[in-house]
Amino acid sequence: MQVTIIPVTPFQQNSTILQCERTNRAAIVDPGGDLDRIMDQVEALGTTLVHSIKNRLWPLGDDVQFVPGHGPVSTFGHERKTNPFVGDHVGY
Repeated sequence: MQVTIIPVTPFQQNSTILQCERTNRAAIVDPGGDLDRIMDQVEALGTTLVHSIKNRLWPLGDDVQFVPGHGPVSTFGHERKTNPFVGDHVGY
């Protein structure tokens, strides 16, 4: 397991990327408010985070509710339509 800590927001809170060195899959813990900075680090690590979201979470159904790191309760369907990083309109 590789752990990368990224200070985010003006308060320098820690966001953490946990990456499996065998599968190259990753999870983000406490993403804070600097999503661009976090996604840049995810890309630099070469993880499969976006692929996993689109291919493992989205198929669970548009009505699945969850609490995202960027706001109030949402659904997979809403994120697929509106999320600028992992929405259906983003070409990964």
